Amino acid sequence: MDFSFSETQIAIGELAAQIFAGEVTDKRVAAASEDRAFDDSLWAVLVASGLLGVGVSEDRGGIGGAAVEMCQVLVHFGRSIASVPLDTTLCAVACLDRWEADATLVAGIVAGAHQVTIAAESPAGSSWLTPQARATMNGDTWTLTGWFPNVVGLVDSQHVLVPAHTEDGPATFLVDLADPSASIETVAITSNRPAGHLTLDAATQVVRVGDGDTNQWTWERLALASSAVMLGVADEAVRRAALYVSERHQFGRPLSSFQSTAHRVVDASIDVRAIESTLWKAAWHTDFDDDQTETTAALHVARWWAAEAGQRAAHAVQHVHGGIGADTSYPIHRYFLWAKQLELSLGAPGHHLEALGDVIAEQAKEAAASGAHS
Repeated sequence: MDFSFSETQIAIGELAAQIFAGEVTDKRVAAASEDRAFDDSLWAVLVASGLLGVGVSEDRGGIGGAAVEMCQVLVHFGRSIASVPLDTTLCAVACLDRWEADATLVAGIVAGAHQVTIAAESPAGSSWLTPQARATMNGDTWTLTGWFPNVVGLVDSQHVLVPAHTEDGPATFLVDLADPSASIETVAITSNRPAGHLTLDAATQVVRVGDGDTNQWTWERLALASSAVMLGVADEAVRRAALYVSERHQFGRPLSSFQSTAHRVVDASIDVRAIESTLWKAAWHTDFDDDQTETTAALHVARWWAAEAGQRAAHAVQHVHGGIGADTSYPIHRYFLWAKQLELSLGAPGHHLEALGDVIAEQAKEAAASGAHS
């Protein structure tokens, strides 16, 4: 299995790194975080760069690519913790393009004329694969009712992608937020990103984008997006921690010379490398492997490492910073908050272990059945 990136994938990652490193500063992030504001000027730069078109076909204004390219961009986005809904936008517009939604809308999103987001989180007991919201067909019109929590970028968007259950099973719908039955409640989430709860009470300005296959495809992209952002967040936090303990002195010696401190940072670095390797393995399966079972297993492994190791690294980084790490105005604390929010978005690590166990058990049954028939 070759995880080497192509020249195009490397170029996309380098472009993202250049933009975020050049545009985003701790001061800029602090100002946006305090007000839970959308960074319009950064968004304009991302639009001009063409990065909103990652994963979108060229005939709709995109630059092509798939899951690996999306992750290349989102890792650098995570390092910046910039106040833009890049992760939800890339997932949403790629879904619309993949399932042949309105070409004008897709091109408009890539060009920055429209904004779209996606309900990445689900109420307790539901998911994109088992949605709680309900959609029914009345004549030629769909009617959708449901509640979707913590939708990042909701207030600034004109459309949102949501999952819903129909009489034929799960499906994906595009909701026009101008619908009078769409109610938005602005909420404060742990990462201080602009977000809101969405309530749909028999909304009719909705379009069915696809069926259960669409939900599966979208779930995979959301899983990768959250893991990629967590990788960026954790990697940058650990980098800053290593720099801090090398420069900070106690008793006339740098903190990095104390084994207890050095070991903590090294352990966090190992956690980050585990997130990295499992992310790219999952992205490779998503783009190139036709075995859905193997892809699902790889995604659960990646999400487990992102949720479990990501928050563990964030705690370690805050710990080695001492009291200053708990200062909410200090940059490293914002990385801690993002990691905690991503941990919640990714889902409980135990859930992914349980799901992975189900996949392994199913594979064992299939292998046993195949052996019995041979």
